[in-house]
Amino acid sequence: MANYNHSTEQHLVRDSPKSSSVVFVGNASYQNRGCEAIVRGTVEILAETIQGSVSFTNAFYGDEEAFCSQKSEEQDKRITHLRLDAYPRKWTRAWVEARLNERFGLGFSSVRSRLAEPADAAPCALEIGGDNYTLDYGFPAHLVAMDRWLIQRGKPVVVWGASIGPFSEQPEQERVMMDHLRSLKAVFVRESATHDYLVSQHGLHNVHLFADPAFAMTVQEPAEESIRALVAEQPLAVNISPLLSAYRGAKRMMPWEITEGTLAPWVSEAADLVLRLGKETKMPILLIPHVGSKLPGIDDFSFLRAVHRKCVAQGSPGVFFVGEILNARELKWLISRCRALVAARTHATIAAFSTGVPTISLGYSRKALGINQDVFDTTEFCLRANDLTAANLADKVRSMLAQEAAVRTHLLERGPHLRASAMAAGPKLLELIGRRS
Repeated sequence: MANYNHSTEQHLVRDSPKSSSVVFVGNASYQNRGCEAIVRGTVEILAETIQGSVSFTNAFYGDEEAFCSQKSEEQDKRITHLRLDAYPRKWTRAWVEARLNERFGLGFSSVRSRLAEPADAAPCALEIGGDNYTLDYGFPAHLVAMDRWLIQRGKPVVVWGASIGPFSEQPEQERVMMDHLRSLKAVFVRESATHDYLVSQHGLHNVHLFADPAFAMTVQEPAEESIRALVAEQPLAVNISPLLSAYRGAKRMMPWEITEGTLAPWVSEAADLVLRLGKETKMPILLIPHVGSKLPGIDDFSFLRAVHRKCVAQGSPGVFFVGEILNARELKWLISRCRALVAARTHATIAAFSTGVPTISLGYSRKALGINQDVFDTTEFCLRANDLTAANLADKVRSMLAQEAAVRTHLLERGPHLRASAMAAGPKLLELIGRRS
């Protein structure tokens, strides 16, 4: 079992100011419900930790449409949203200044200038994207630049709730990243595989292990009866992402390289997986998208809608699709009402783990194996992307359902410890940055 820190004892004198501000950087938009879950959980952790009123600036990477939607639909009045450009449009002022910075080491900051005021008002900056410091989306040069800019402004930077690496396939980049992580105030990681990688392999001394912040996120029951009705019969929930296809060939693809054309075979294969699960388990299947995007290689909605159409076309009446746009807390509620879950998206699995729902993880990176090991003390219930076939998946689900009661009991007993660990990150953060709760 992972040696998570879950002590909630406070060692800090309670004489903080009446109001505080916190700034989040590095995250993507709420279109990725995992990114939203990290924000929601972190807000719950810090609001409980910090005395007095607390406000949050969520500076995220996304387009203008995502920003307008996120700003208008935000239900938590403590959160203000701020849009950043990871890669400014070519020939804009921000793009030119970013290139000059890279080429000549200059300090132009128009890319991040709108962040200056909230960052200066906050005691530290939290890098909250769960898997940003990996090679899953290429080397995160824009985040390294962001961190350095914040440090130059005298702001401590803390990586928060992360899986990191491995960078071993790019040794020079690995050296750069390890030196960079050492320069930060702290690195809060969410699973023991990352902790071992940073501490045992690379000797970092500023690493702390706490459960993912999303373990602290509460549920919200959807208002629509039609949504609640989808889980009335406790279906087997399934989240198969288009991103999985990038990890199943001999050559790894980046998400933006995936097109509707390259996805077509994976749609057919995913439909076969779903139909096989329905046949083997005799359970209704509920397809649950967890990430929206304009990129076909990332968008669960268009992908699972296509999978659903194929299943219906093949005469399967027991496959259903969540077509409504639900927020992260509503999706967690929905998953909590299912009998079991098969999922590729990390925060879909965390929603299940934290509510006692037996889960098979479809893993394509270190984080799935690490979180499974920490939750179950085994990777028995994690199926690697390269091993994913209809037969293998059906075998995994049958094995899990054969021990369903024991798995559910284990998760229900483990859940409070994982939530306590996530909550304990708050006091540790204040201790490190010299703030009192």
